[in-house]
Amino acid sequence: MKIVGIICEYNPFHQGHKYMLDKLRAELNPDAVVCVMSGNFVQRGMPAMWDKYERAQFAIEKGIDLVIELPTWYAVNSAKEFAKGGIYVLRSLGVTDIAFGSECGDIKLLKEAAEFTENAEFKEKLQALLDEGNSYPSAYAKASENPIFDGPNNILGVEYLRQLALQKSRIKAHTYKRFYGVSAEQIRSDIRNGKRLAFSYPLPEWTPVTDERLFAMVRTKLLTTPKEELANVLEMSEGLENRLLEAVVTAKNLDDLILKAKSKRFTYARISRILIQMVLGMNKNNAPKAPKTFKILAFNETGREVLRKIKARGQVKFGVNNFDEYASSIYSVICGRNIYDHSDKVINAKPID
Repeated sequence: MKIVGIICEYNPFHQGHKYMLDKLRAELNPDAVVCVMSGNFVQRGMPAMWDKYERAQFAIEKGIDLVIELPTWYAVNSAKEFAKGGIYVLRSLGVTDIAFGSECGDIKLLKEAAEFTENAEFKEKLQALLDEGNSYPSAYAKASENPIFDGPNNILGVEYLRQLALQKSRIKAHTYKRFYGVSAEQIRSDIRNGKRLAFSYPLPEWTPVTDERLFAMVRTKLLTTPKEELANVLEMSEGLENRLLEAVVTAKNLDDLILKAKSKRFTYARISRILIQMVLGMNKNNAPKAPKTFKILAFNETGREVLRKIKARGQVKFGVNNFDEYASSIYSVICGRNIYDHSDKVINAKPID
């Protein structure tokens, strides 16, 4: 059975995603397409604008067959860890191929770039640039002297390819040039600003009050957590906790806090992610073991058949991951929802026509 896997966030699913899905179905002719999708918190370090079950159902309606949650530990992490977790889950599910979007749309160039990153000279240059205070994306581009690293989706594609090699996977990789329609970021911005959209989406969990609740939670955590514990947050380094503690005293909102703490080394997205890691209790000492239990978010009849085959292999279980359940409870608090009604132990995926 030919199963194509996609690692995604779909916050929200948009025309570019549909374009790639149609292309891979036409060119690869898969028996099924399986997505490993971020849950209620996304890689840029924010609560998802739509609940994970809502986004998963929307993906099924647009042509995906099965959506499995990417464990939160990997979803709210660096590009390297995001890719590591995504590839691990796809391998566990037994997919045969992976497809992803990139700015270049050339798998050969991306494979060459992935191989180059294992070069000792590149690693030395990268570390030197990081020591000089460059952000990780900037240092990556400068150390490689390769314009391919100027594209964030190219970088993520390189990380997927590196992880396929490191995990000794036989999954075959395919990339598709990104379709530049309305981006997910623009869609989210339009909704936040109350503008009319060109296409319809479910009602988001996000409201203006959501940002206020999140800022209150972040501010409380910063002001009540001992400094040594703040320094131990997963991606916290180089005294960033001191910048945050100084900034939180005068910050008017979350955006203001991040901008006050931002520096050449620490990008907006990374600081945002670190703050979510702090809220979720992700630190340098509590990295979980490779998960064997995955949460099913949505599926159709084709997805049901894929699930039967996965279960028959007996290598993974489907059910509740405790840390993901905890993250969903935090998301419910931020969104002002009833925790029990939205618990992973209460909600179970059902087939979608």
